[in-house]
Amino acid sequence: MKKILIAIFLLILVFVVGCSSNTTLTTFLTTTGIITDPTTLNPTTLNTTTLNPTTIAPTTVNSTTTLTSTESSTITTTIPIDDTIGEVLGVSDQEVIVGHYFNPLMGVKAMSAFDKDITAFIKVSGYVDYGTVGDYPLTYQLNYNGDAFTENVTITVKEGTYVEPVGARPIGLNGRITMGDGSYYTGTLSAIAHPINPGYIKNNLLTQAVPTSSWWTSLLAANYGGSNGIYTNPLRTAFYNEGLEITNPLDGFVQYWNPDGYQTIAQFPIALKDSYLRSSTLNTGYVTQVIDYSDSHVKVAMKNSLAGLDEVVVTLVQGSPFVFAETRNKNSMTLTMDSSVTIEYYTLSGLQITSNTYDGEAIIVKMVHRHSGYDCAPPASVGQPEYTDKYYLVNVPNNSSFTINTNVLSMFLGDGNFLSIAAINNLSEAEFYHQHAYSMINKSSIDYEIDYQNSLVYTDYFSSYQELNNSEALPILALMPHHYKYSDAVLTDYSYRTVRGTLKVMTGNYFQTTLNFNGLLPGYTLPENTEFSSTQAVSYLEDLSQRTLYNDSENFLNAEGPYWNSKALYPLSQGIIIANQLGEDLLELELIGRLKYLLADWYTYTDSSDEKFLYYNNAWGSVYYSMTISLRHRRFPIMPSLMDI
Repeated sequence: MKKILIAIFLLILVFVVGCSSNTTLTTFLTTTGIITDPTTLNPTTLNTTTLNPTTIAPTTVNSTTTLTSTESSTITTTIPIDDTIGEVLGVSDQEVIVGHYFNPLMGVKAMSAFDKDITAFIKVSGYVDYGTVGDYPLTYQLNYNGDAFTENVTITVKEGTYVEPVGARPIGLNGRITMGDGSYYTGTLSAIAHPINPGYIKNNLLTQAVPTSSWWTSLLAANYGGSNGIYTNPLRTAFYNEGLEITNPLDGFVQYWNPDGYQTIAQFPIALKDSYLRSSTLNTGYVTQVIDYSDSHVKVAMKNSLAGLDEVVVTLVQGSPFVFAETRNKNSMTLTMDSSVTIEYYTLSGLQITSNTYDGEAIIVKMVHRHSGYDCAPPASVGQPEYTDKYYLVNVPNNSSFTINTNVLSMFLGDGNFLSIAAINNLSEAEFYHQHAYSMINKSSIDYEIDYQNSLVYTDYFSSYQELNNSEALPILALMPHHYKYSDAVLTDYSYRTVRGTLKVMTGNYFQTTLNFNGLLPGYTLPENTEFSSTQAVSYLEDLSQRTLYNDSENFLNAEGPYWNSKALYPLSQGIIIANQLGEDLLELELIGRLKYLLADWYTYTDSSDEKFLYYNNAWGSVYYSMTISLRHRRFPIMPSLMDI
């Protein structure tokens, strides 16, 4: 029975993931550790590993994280109590060719004595103006479990010939690959539809599987990411010819429908673009390229060609109210607001600026009476538009200046080549956000550990950050409801209204959530009340058997794709458990046979006539299910894009 349940678990995991978002089966084949790269396996061997945590439940470590000059927070982590810093690699003096971005954490890795990756604990102080020749000091600090590491380095920006970093996807196999009793296909296969290959990513990031379903993945498949909205919560960004869109969509509005008499509602952010950030050195039709990423951050270079200079590098982070930008030319940056809106400018202290120039470290942009939604009512009424004032805080280095031309704000950066822009709710919040405006998250890590005895999942969210102006301020993060409701993170009084709910702001670079988890496939004992009828239960199982006959081409078992197959698979998996509990051995074996039939079909590639098999895409390092071009055109008129995998 245990073997049967394991097989059912694997099957449901694969098909539920497939039917919910057409996501790749990378989680099944790579993330779980069952295999690392299908093309590099011995064709007849499938190595399996068992997750064996170092601790059954997280070990409590009371570590104090400074929140402000007067606040502190005690945090429970899953760090082994006697773990220390093992080694820190890649921290050294370096030379950079002018015009090409220097990433302070690229090639840097920190490991603990217990072989835990602790790179996300690193803090970097200082900045590198990669557009100006000179020497720039950086300080790397790592505090971990009472152990400390500090290293001062010098980054030299100099003239010279730039050499692109090397890297590529491994050379893939071609044809049918056998694994145990199953097989899959890889290589050239024109009969099925494929996603666009990743073309807008630095070569050195191709040595591992490429993320296929992240919030920023569209940036890999098309220039500007096809101008798809990138929601970092609370902000929305997108790349256009005009530059990087920066919008605070707020909580949108509720729209009502009444199709066929059934009341339906949904919440939408209004699709208006608030502003564009751009460098005057960028051409129309510039190129975007992903140059770094981690669990919750991505760095994107804006350049005039893939082989050209990094004119601007933007850092986007999930949960950050800031967009960070670093530029090659300190006198080239502009922020252009929607010209249909009245724009006002204010100082940090809340005084309105009436001149067309201003010197300072920050300026507040107010969009007066901005269209933000509609007054809607059931059953399907769309009423008058709603308006609200919006505020953005623009933060720049010391000795900077601004020029104001109605809706265009030009920036002339002083002691640094960086800036940040945050959404704020009103003028009174500016001072708080400005204090944290120079702490840029450069790397993040999300890790979890399971307490099997108590059915609890502990998830740790770590962020490595860079203090661009040596301000000794922590970064800030806006946590979603499912974060702060299940976390002991100390929250501030600041928050954001979004379509994802109210986001609450914390200061710091770490928090942990604790969630109950009782398994994916719960099993229920037979009812013992008088209302339960085993005869009726058996009749339901017999009906399920009739609905999943092998020779019925119209049922869900024999449907074209996993979306429809799953409508048979889940009832079958539950039916097997129920048949076992009822002692209906023949029915149990019959239902097991149906599962094996479909499982073997999907996990086996026979020849070119096969319509159900798994395909390994070497360019992405991912696996997805087959669907012939003719079938996809019939059921999904649009050819597959990145989001299909």
